[in-house]
Order: sequence, then structure tokens, then C-alpha cells
Amino acid sequence: MSEDEEIVVDNESTEEVDTENDNITERDFESEEDSLFENRFEYTEDLLKELYTGMLKWDKRRKVNSLIIYILLSANIVMNIIFIAIGNYALVPLLIISLILLGIVLAFRFLEPVILSKSVIKNYRKEYGKGMDVFITFDEDYMTMHDISMGVTQQESMPYSRITNVHESENFIVLRMDKRQTMSVYKKGFTKGTLEEFRVFIFDKMKELEQNQ
Repeated sequence: MSEDEEIVVDNESTEEVDTENDNITERDFESEEDSLFENRFEYTEDLLKELYTGMLKWDKRRKVNSLIIYILLSANIVMNIIFIAIGNYALVPLLIISLILLGIVLAFRFLEPVILSKSVIKNYRKEYGKGMDVFITFDEDYMTMHDISMGVTQQESMPYSRITNVHESENFIVLRMDKRQTMSVYKKGFTKGTLEEFRVFIFDKMKELEQNQ
């Protein structure tokens, strides 16, 4: 996944998004009467690593780009080996360079979730003095995310029509939306409603959207 793909919902002004910025306290994140489901959790490096790993796997554009890179590098390596085998030893340095590049690409792809998760947690703690603490509510028509850690309510109410796909990892249900946005729901973080009820609810919403298209 490229670094422009966010785990949390971006603060982007559209006609469908209701954004508020006010001073808040912990009491502001208590149960809301209109909400059907509420989910609260704090991101850790392990949880972010899991999410980024999933995002990289689910990103079709990234998978295609990676496949092209692997094919080009592998083809170059094979051709170099063939020409070296028939006596063109001048290509040995190029073969070594190609092997090093392939190793770097593979290592980066493997380590990318770790690098991203550590970077996000480090920056968050440096900026706000704590980890990423989020509170998400779901009512009949909208899903709303609050960033508690920032000390101000950066609140976005988004309609379910924004959801383009739903994925699951070990600890999350991930709602993917347009413009490469996502909303991650922690399976153990429900303070109102249950995981099983939420699964039924969100997939029913997806079916409704498909029928209305």
C-alpha cells in the first residue's frame, strides 16, 4: 500500500461529510442514543502492522505494479544468466545489480507494514503525547469517527453509500471507501452492539446499496 492510503478517515470536505471541530472531554464519547453500534480502541504497532499488511494485500493497483516490477527484474536476471552462460561475462556486474535490486524490492515489500506502523505510532506520540485512540459510531444512515487522542473532535459522518468493499483481518473489519479511504472496526472494541450483529448489519447495508443502484 502506498503511504497515501490512510487507515483512518481523511478530513476531507465534501457535501456528504459533516465535519465538526470543538473542544471535547472523555464524556463526549459516551454512548449516543441514536447509535446502533459503537466501537472504541487504541491502535498499537501490532494492530497497525496487521492493517497495513491487509491493505497492501487488498490493493489491486499495488499488486499489479509489484507484479510488473517482479517480472521485469526476473526477466532481466534470466537473460543475464543466459548470456553469461554462453560466454558474455561482461554482464556479470549487471546480473549482480539486478539481483540486489530484486532483493531490495522484496525486502521493502516485506518490511513495509512494519515501517509504516512504527512511523505512524512514533509521529502520533510525538505530536499528541499518546497513541491513536478512536471512537466510531454507527446509526441507521451514517457512520462517524472521532479521534479522541487529538484533544479536539475531528468528526466525520459518512453515509454507507461511500463503502465500496468490506474486508476482514484477524482483529478488524475494514470498510473500504472511495478515494482510497478506509474505516477500521476493531472486533473486540464494541461497547454497544456485538461483532456478530455488526457483521449482519453492515452486509445488509451493502445489499441495500447494490439493490438501489
